[in-house]
Parts: sequence; C-alpha cells; structure tokens
Amino acid sequence: MVGINNKDPMGLPHPAARVVGHKTADHHWVLGALLFLIVIAGIAGVVVATMSGQPTIAIIIALITGAIVAGSTC
Repeated sequence: MVGINNKDPMGLPHPAARVVGHKTADHHWVLGALLFLIVIAGIAGVVVATMSGQPTIAIIIALITGAIVAGSTC
C-alpha cells in the first residue's frame, strides 16, 4: 500500500528512468558507404557495357544509378 510506514509517502515524485538513445549520426556513415559503393558499381557497369559495345545497357545502368543516388540524397 502506498504511504504505509512512510516508506513511500504519497505526493513525492519518483525520479524518471533514464532512456539512452542512439544518435542519428551514428548510422549515416553506413548509408554513405552504401551510396558510394552503388555509385562505383554504376560507373563500372557503364564502362564495361560501353566497352562491350552495348550503349543501350550503359544508358539504362546510368539512369538506374542516377535514380538511386537522387532518391537517397533528396
């Protein structure tokens, strides 16, 4: 029972438990590294497709890579 024997008198506030959260900046390096790898893979794909004589595939790879980069940065 609350307030019995003055162990927990009513009306006194209890200290709130501390909640430790993660900073959002802790995960930005993972997204940055992933975006960097996607850009490098896109550039390599465009170069390989162009050297293989398939410019249509190179344009498609460039458009998809550009869409991913634009979508993740905006």
